[in-house]
Amino acid sequence: RTSIYRDKWHYQVEVISQKEKKENFIISEKNKIFIRVPKLHWVKIKFMDKKASILVLCNYKYDKKEYILNKKKFFK
Repeated sequence: RTSIYRDKWHYQVEVISQKEKKENFIISEKNKIFIRVPKLHWVKIKFMDKKASILVLCNYKYDKKEYILNKKKFFK
């Protein structure tokens, strides 16, 4: 399981499943949330400020099979 937590500033996150179901989140100083991203989901992050940063955490060792390495193949 991977978590994305806002560190500072403002950005937009889109999480997309293989069936192309989309969830959108706005994360900012006022909206202090974190997002849990399930395995095999594509994540787009749009930074709305040049000073924006994020912290990404995972609770277990990296496993290449759980990550999307080719977006075009994933969404076929």
